[in-house]
Amino acid sequence: MKTELVISDVHTPYHDEDAITLLIKLGKVIDPDILYILGDFFDFYQISFFPHDPLRMSLQEEMDQGVSVLKRLRNAFPRAKVYFRPGNHEMRLMKFFWQNPNAASLRSSRFEEQVPLKALDIELVDGGPSRQPHKVGKLNHFHGDELRMGMGTANVARTTYFKTGANVITGHWHRPDR
Repeated sequence: MKTELVISDVHTPYHDEDAITLLIKLGKVIDPDILYILGDFFDFYQISFFPHDPLRMSLQEEMDQGVSVLKRLRNAFPRAKVYFRPGNHEMRLMKFFWQNPNAASLRSSRFEEQVPLKALDIELVDGGPSRQPHKVGKLNHFHGDELRMGMGTANVARTTYFKTGANVITGHWHRPDR
């Protein structure tokens, strides 16, 4: 049986550095076979459809800081197979590139070139256009937004099970069930 460490909704560069340090310490004890980054690792605040401060950190700076944390995680778990599943925040960047093919302020207009997953030996698993789950063993991995449950969902785990009828791990939900 393989050991899997899952991290979701880090929202770099607005993450909690103490939480990353604790994750690495815990991970060293667990020594996972798999590290699964389950979406919203990056925040991409500057291209959010919410009102935002244009003087805050640039989009390129956000990406550079996120890649720095990603490298730290990769270095902390060198023998682990690492998967990266984009969440709705990574989809912001992909949509931005589609809508702005000449994004002049960036070094590249492709997610795969901005975030060096291949160079870090991290497998991108996006689920394709329909964002299907990625299966590791018998466990299905979703970010969570692709299940389209709405923010008013009363019991996320129960609703996820009824929607999928399968063993599923998700992130995305930032509040406890009520």
